[in-house]
Amino acid sequence: MRPLLLSIAVLLALPPNASAAEAVVVKSADLGPYAAAVAGFSAEFKGRVSEYSLENDAEGAEKLLAKVKQARPAVVLAIGPLAANSAKRALGEIPVVFVMVPNHEKYGLEGGMVTGIALSRPIKSQLETLKALAPATRRVGVVYNPKYSKSVVESGVGAARGIGLELVSARVDSPEEVLTSLQALSGKVDALWMIADRSVATDKGVQAIVDFSLRNKVPLFALSESQVRDGALVSLSPNFTNIGQQAGRLANRIVLEKLPAGSLPVAVPEGLDLAINLSTAKRIGVECNLALEIFKYAAKAGYPIRVFE
Repeated sequence: MRPLLLSIAVLLALPPNASAAEAVVVKSADLGPYAAAVAGFSAEFKGRVSEYSLENDAEGAEKLLAKVKQARPAVVLAIGPLAANSAKRALGEIPVVFVMVPNHEKYGLEGGMVTGIALSRPIKSQLETLKALAPATRRVGVVYNPKYSKSVVESGVGAARGIGLELVSARVDSPEEVLTSLQALSGKVDALWMIADRSVATDKGVQAIVDFSLRNKVPLFALSESQVRDGALVSLSPNFTNIGQQAGRLANRIVLEKLPAGSLPVAVPEGLDLAINLSTAKRIGVECNLALEIFKYAAKAGYPIRVFE
């Protein structure tokens, strides 16, 4: 609690309207990816930046944001679900830009005085990347809970069809059903696509999907670079520093052009990093010439690439 109390004390020292070009950054917690986003935002925003952490304390969040509202900064950058939702509820007419919120649509984080940068990557780009690496792919499996990811999978069906793929879905109602659903996909798919589903993307769920991919020798398009490092074949994930920079540019427009935050649509991430695991490629039988295709694709699309062995 000490960092939160210190944050409130600092805010109390700020008079209302302390600076017309001041941004307050409110993080849900102190995490490395959040710090990268702050660094990007601070480099891009044209004004002073103050930074506070909620330490995942929902009760403390209300107190801190009440002081933020009193200080009336020009804009607030809310990082993570707790900060974004708390800011939306508490800040009234103060513009809020959110980042690092998975499935932001579920929280209604759009319109009014709220906009931001989505954490999701364009579905078509994900499937195109998978197909570029493994052009023989025809049927792509995905495990999901319709309670959380129905719209994502529906969009995926159309995106897959548009590039000559078929999306084969397996439904779960709880994290405990992931392994059973994977078994139902055995022999029916020649690749897997992982999505940010709350029932599936748990530590155990991710490990089960990686194990299935390696055991059945099917490429896995994962959510993050860390999952590629742990055995998935490939990922196309947002660069957190770039997301912060993009949010800074969005905040500049809100402040300098005096635009209502909600008049600016939630943007897709501009900076994406591609990661590939060459050991996994060899283990599942992806030929070297196919692995080289990903480097060509990355160069063509302008994606920085990380290679794991």
